[in-house]
Amino acid sequence: MAFIKVLSLSVLTLAMVAGALSPAHAIPTIDYGLVAPTTGSLAYAGGSAALVGTDIGVDNVTGLQTPSNDGVTRSCFNCLLNFTTGALTSSWNWGGPGSISLEGSIPGAGIFGSTNLFSGTFTNASVVTLSGVTVVALTNFSATNNVNVTNFFGLPSGPGYVGTINLSFQVPVGTVIGGAFNTLNGGQLLSGDVAINTPEPTSILLLGSGLAGIGWFNRKIRKAA
Repeated sequence: MAFIKVLSLSVLTLAMVAGALSPAHAIPTIDYGLVAPTTGSLAYAGGSAALVGTDIGVDNVTGLQTPSNDGVTRSCFNCLLNFTTGALTSSWNWGGPGSISLEGSIPGAGIFGSTNLFSGTFTNASVVTLSGVTVVALTNFSATNNVNVTNFFGLPSGPGYVGTINLSFQVPVGTVIGGAFNTLNGGQLLSGDVAINTPEPTSILLLGSGLAGIGWFNRKIRKAA
């Protein structure tokens, strides 16, 4: 396996992608962290097929700007993230509706067994390269959180939360992200992040924080690699 070459992306595209990955949370956020190397798999069978993430390991959860336990990190045990997008809409871009869910236990927050921590739907997903690492970004998914998770961080329960996910990975030799007829199956998953924000509009926030996020994510993936 080897890293593929960096695609030439415009500043606007970088800002939009990095905005979804940025840690600059101006509103309360439940942040799930994926520490490299990450278990699980990504697959795309080609054509109009969906992008599928299966049993992707999540390691911890942190409250960011939360009313309770702000900055507190708790380990996530046997936590597995799964998602399936809608059909391919253009080269390496997928539409919705798609599904996403996370199950596991967070004993430090009083959550035991194989518990649904959140589930939801998203509208789009993209695979691009950024600083030599391939990144899958699923953006603007709506989520319903486990009530014990929201209680731990002092947040309201119920649906309406808005989330983003990013996951960096190495791809097998010969896979060309951006090519019209390539498939994706295998490759080492690296680090990642799932950020679930309180029920407020986030589109402007994500774009505004995009340029700041580029530097942060570059440092993060260099450290993970």
